[in-house]
Amino acid sequence: MDRIAMADARQILLSQADPGGQPRRWFAAVLVGAALWMGAMPLPQLRAAELRESEVPQPLRSWVPWVLQDHETIACPAAYNDGDRHECVWPARLTLAVGAQGGRFSLDVEIFRSDELVVLPGQPEAWPRGVRANGRAVPMTESGGRPALRLPAGHFVIEGEFAWRELPQGIALPPNTGLVDARRDGKPLGWPDAGGQLWLREAAGAAAEAETLSVRVYRRIDDEIPVRLTTRLELTASGRPREARLSAALLPGFVALGVVSPLPARLQPDGTLRVQLRAGTWTIDVAGRSRGPVAALAAHGLDTIYALPGVHNDPLFDALFKAADRIRTVHTRHEQGASYMALGAALATGNTVVMKLAQ
Repeated sequence: MDRIAMADARQILLSQADPGGQPRRWFAAVLVGAALWMGAMPLPQLRAAELRESEVPQPLRSWVPWVLQDHETIACPAAYNDGDRHECVWPARLTLAVGAQGGRFSLDVEIFRSDELVVLPGQPEAWPRGVRANGRAVPMTESGGRPALRLPAGHFVIEGEFAWRELPQGIALPPNTGLVDARRDGKPLGWPDAGGQLWLREAAGAAAEAETLSVRVYRRIDDEIPVRLTTRLELTASGRPREARLSAALLPGFVALGVVSPLPARLQPDGTLRVQLRAGTWTIDVAGRSRGPVAALAAHGLDTIYALPGVHNDPLFDALFKAADRIRTVHTRHEQGASYMALGAALATGNTVVMKLAQ
C-alpha cells in the first residue's frame, strides 16, 4: 500500500509541476496541510516515571500491599541465573579467620529492600557474638537454626567473633556468598562444599595453586527488529576464589536483556561483567538488543518520522519515545496519510524524511 500511495502522490505532484518539471513548493506545503487535516496528529511524548511509595495518593495507599502481593521483591535485582527470581540480599565477600579458641568474620553485603533477613556464618555450636553492622552493635535473630540479622536497604560490612573450646568440624556459610577468604591459623581453607559447609579441620594443601584466567569470547548477531546480540564468554580459571571484571561483555549501543551464568555475576552500566570467580570451566551468556534504528536516524540528522504504529514494531516506537528530544513522531492514522506527508515534507524542505508503516 505504501508504494501505491507514493505513486499516487507523485502523479498528483507532477500534474501540478512547473514547465521545468519541478513541483511548486507551495503545493507541497498545501499537501502537508491537507494530510494534517485528514486526521494526523503528533504522538504524545509522555513516559511514566517510577513512582515512590511516598508519592502514591493517600486514597490509594491502602491498595499498595495488595498490588505488590507476591511481587514484594520486584525492585530487587534479578538472580544471575533466573530472570524471574529476584535477590534482595547480595553477599559479596566473606573473610573468615579461625583458630583453636575462636575466630572472627567480616561479611560485605548489599541490601536492596528494607527489613531483609541477612544470614550470617555459624550454627548452634558456633554462634557468632559481638556482631556489628558498619561499626554499630545490632541485635541478632535466628532463621532455621542459623544466626541472622534484619537490616534496612544499603551497603553494610558486618563483623563478629566466635569463641569455642574445641575447633568445630565445619562452619555453615551464608547462602549465595560469592567470594570466600577463609583461613585457619593463617592458612587457606579452600572453598565450601555444595551445601555451603566450610570444613575447618581439613588440610589446606602444601602449596597454593597459581591464579590463571583464560577467556574466549564469541558473539552471535540475530538480524531481527531490533538487532539482538548474544555474547558467550568461556572462562577457564584456577587458583583461589576472586572477583573478575570482564570488559565489553555488552557492547556500546546495546541494552541488556539478561545474563545466564552458573556463577554469581552482575552486569554494570558500562557493559562490564562482574563475576565471582572460582576454579573450573564456566560458560556465561550475555544477551542484549540494539538501541535500534532510532540512533541511526538521529545520526543522519533526521528530526521527524511519519509513522503508523503496529504491534510488531512496538520496540521501535518504545525507542522513539525515549528519543523524543531528538526525533518528533507524527502518528498519521492512515498509510496514505504517512506517504503524502513524508513526500510533501521532503519536497517542501529538501531534507530526507522517513516514513514507517505497520505493514
